[in-house]
Amino acid sequence: MNGSHDMGGMQCFGVVCPEANDAVFYAPWEIRLFAIFLSMSRHGPFDPGGGRLALESLHPVQYLSGYYERFLMVLEKALLQKGFLTEEELNNRTEFFRSDPESVPDARILPCSGEFELRSVRVRALPVFGRVK
Repeated sequence: MNGSHDMGGMQCFGVVCPEANDAVFYAPWEIRLFAIFLSMSRHGPFDPGGGRLALESLHPVQYLSGYYERFLMVLEKALLQKGFLTEEELNNRTEFFRSDPESVPDARILPCSGEFELRSVRVRALPVFGRVK
């Protein structure tokens, strides 16, 4: 299959020339989104391999819209499908930030729609390097 996500070997995209000291993030929202995506991808709404499948199933126009925009679309879709968010909550929050893009997220603005219960805690022993006080 030769989809928009499989650009390796495709012609007309030119040579990739990374710029020296190029920024990883160009806007503060990209940093926040990437952190949320990483934390949710480990323990959140994604089935094993679901993140990649969701990325590859995006419409080509959506897929080529931008690197972090893709992550946002996949995260929204997964959060809605698994019931972490409702359409109404997502729309309300989107309108809030469209009206005031510089605002700082505040959990009190959007109350949680569900109840959460702590069932168990998994603790792992991780190696510690360097000095520990």
